[in-house]
Order: sequence, then C-alpha cells, then structure tokens
Amino acid sequence: MKKFLILLIIANFYFISLANDTITILLIHPTVKNINTFNYLSLNKIIDIDNVKFIGVYHKDEQYDYSKSKEFIADSNLTNFSLVELSNPIEKTDIYKDNNLSSQFDSLFLISNAAIFTGGDDISPSVYGNKTKFLTSIDDPYRHYFEISFLYHLIEKDNGKTALLNKNPNYAILGICLGMQTINVAAKGTMYQDIPTEVYKLKCIEDAVKIQSKMHKNYSKLISDDKDMIGASLHPILLKDIENPISKIFNDNKMPYVLSWHHQAVKKIGNNLKVIFTSEDKKIIEGLNHTIFKNVYGVQFHPEYIKIYKNQEIRFNLEDKQKAFADLLKEKNSYQFHIELWRFFSSLLSPSCIGTSN
Repeated sequence: MKKFLILLIIANFYFISLANDTITILLIHPTVKNINTFNYLSLNKIIDIDNVKFIGVYHKDEQYDYSKSKEFIADSNLTNFSLVELSNPIEKTDIYKDNNLSSQFDSLFLISNAAIFTGGDDISPSVYGNKTKFLTSIDDPYRHYFEISFLYHLIEKDNGKTALLNKNPNYAILGICLGMQTINVAAKGTMYQDIPTEVYKLKCIEDAVKIQSKMHKNYSKLISDDKDMIGASLHPILLKDIENPISKIFNDNKMPYVLSWHHQAVKKIGNNLKVIFTSEDKKIIEGLNHTIFKNVYGVQFHPEYIKIYKNQEIRFNLEDKQKAFADLLKEKNSYQFHIELWRFFSSLLSPSCIGTSN
C-alpha cells in the first residue's frame, strides 16, 4: 500500500508539472527547518523560479521525526510542498548497486528537475572504506545510506555510464555542506574525518581558536559559556576554476566570506568531480562540480542560512557585539555573492536550460 501511495504522489506531481510548467525540486532531508528555509528563499525570490514545487524525500529509518514536517506543511498551508517517505529497506552493502529503492529513485528523478541535498552529521567512514576515528560522530546511518545511494544512482552508477542523469543531463543537483560530502562519497571519494587534527595537526581546541580564520566551525564556542555565540565560522573562500560558469558569481570579490559549520572535508576527490572553490590557504575543498553532468554542484558552506537574508543579529566571538548578518557580509563585500549563487542555481532551471529530456 505504501509503495502505491508513493507512486500516486509521484504521478500527481508529474501531471501537475505537465499542466502548469512547474519546476519540481526534490528536497532531501525535509525537516521543519529545511522546509521553512526553502519556502522563505522561494517566497522572497532568492531562489527565483516561477511555479516551483518541492517534494521532500526521506527514508523511514532516519532518526528525524517527519510527523513534525507533515504538521508544519499542513499548519502553514504550504501547497507547494509535499512529502514522500521511502520505506523499502536499505543497508550499507546495498549503496553502490541496484537495490530495493532503485525503482523509486528512477521515478523521483523522472518527475523532477532538480534535487537539493542538505546539511547534517558525519557519514560513516566504513561507507568509503576507512576506519572510524574517535572524533567522528555517526548519528543517522540510514539517512546516509539512502542519500549516498540516491546520488550514486543519479551520477555515478557504472562510473556514470548508466547513471540516471544520462536521461536528462540538464538535471540540476546542489549539495550543501554534508550534501557536497555525500556527492563526493557517492562518486567513490573519501573524507578527512576531522579538519583540525588531520589537516592542521592540532591537538587542543585552544590551538584551533588561535587560527580560527582557517577553521570551519567556531571552536571558541566549545570552551565558552556564551549561549549567544554561533557555532559556525565565517571565513573566505578562493575561486580555483576560473573557467567554470559559476565563476561569474564572484564578480569583483575574489575571496568572499561564507558560513561553514562542519569538521570534515573532502580528501580524495570522487570520480568525474573537479574542484571549483578552496579555502584561502587551499587546504580545504569548498566547492565541487561534475565534469560530465555540468549542473551538479556541491558547496561546503551554507548559502541557505536564513539569518543571512532576514538580516538577523549574530555573533561569532566573545569580543564581538551582536551584528546583523547581512550587514556583516556587506562590510566584507560578500552579501551579493550569496544572492548571485542562488541566481546561478535558479538559472540552471530556466526553461532554456532544463530542456525536455524528462
């Protein structure tokens, strides 16, 4: 019965899309926070796509209580959001092959124009053939099994030869933070499990605080009792691939500041991926693009962070006063970069770009 309902929802979205020229985006890990964020970005034309609908997709064995998302959609009367639960079992050994979810992956792909893979916790290193280090925290393994396998089917299956995107190479994928890491792991890449200890060879939090501008989370918060300090880090990124179409979003600022909140990073780059952004010191990969499927992008930072666009107050350090986030980014000539990034993503879904392959 559940499988029938999933197919019914998918069919309904398919016919609505045909009738209304709707752009359908799969929102992976549709928590209340993510739904609220992407609804806000859409309503305020930060994601500037007409007739956009979101299908939130998740697996039943994830840790998050998605009944909260269902209630939020209903209570907020969000007619352009719906949810699809995938219930067929998936295990770690099923990720990189045809499995119980393969047919549903295919159906979801066929009725959508894009997918956004959002942030979250650490991927189990055993998935990419590594032992688990002490600082790695594995909280939601089935979320990762589902998401990695979905991306494997989308971009990597048989080294891309039988990947779903062959049916529509204009399909757009954006991976945000964990989402970019998932793209990399799905493409058979590996990860640094902890940036301070593995990349910078640090042993103590106080040592990380001394070079906070190179860190990707706010280590000051871990040794402070200040509840108002954000756990994220604000730092510059560097454009590496100047020939990439996304390079135009940098405009006159070649090192814009971005918000990061993670402690893991891409190590070995996955198949058919190339680096487009790095950290200022070039030690951390901040952006990836697929070399075959050109509309597949991953960013290691958080351009969707809603406080940016609501201009809400934020503080990163004990010495700082609370400051409106957008104003802070404008001082660093970096606010427009975030706007342009979403314009770029939106442009990938314009009628002239998406084609008719689906």
